[in-house]
Amino acid sequence: MTLIVLVLVVVVAVLTLLLASALGVLVFSRPTLTAPVQTAVSSVAAMVALMAVLVAVTR
Repeated sequence: MTLIVLVLVVVVAVLTLLLASALGVLVFSRPTLTAPVQTAVSSVAAMVALMAVLVAVTR
């Protein structure tokens, strides 16, 4: 695995964690947004899983 791929994986992981914490704060402050936020989180989880598969395949 090259250094560039490792850096990209770390950046994606950090952005995902930041997005998850922001969505958590949003749901905590406005409980009516629970369903749209759950949809967004599942979409983000699917994208991260796809990125992990792509990284594993390119190794």
